[in-house]
Amino acid sequence: MVTIFRISLMGFVGSCLSQGAWLWVSEISQQRYSHDALLSDFSVFDGSSRAIRGSLRLLWRMKLKHLGCIGALIIILSHWFETFSQQMVLFEQRPRILNRGYGPAPPPPRSEV
Repeated sequence: MVTIFRISLMGFVGSCLSQGAWLWVSEISQQRYSHDALLSDFSVFDGSSRAIRGSLRLLWRMKLKHLGCIGALIIILSHWFETFSQQMVLFEQRPRILNRGYGPAPPPPRSEV
């Protein structure tokens, strides 16, 4: 369930980061915020939508000056959450005696259709 949530979130955040790359490189953005956009910024944004390392590169390159940094933080936190989500579910196994050890095991319960 956590994996399905993460995949759906990554699709949305990845498309937002791709749009953010175009906004960062646009001429209007460069004039308004007086920054120089490099062609290599496209690869930084693309890498940030895929993995933690790319997200860290985006945070380092943009220095929190772009809205895409929020997407990079979401990607980092989603990988962290998936790692620790396995600890949230606990299956407890208990030994169970069937028919007090005599005879065959009972048939499994079936649903009536």
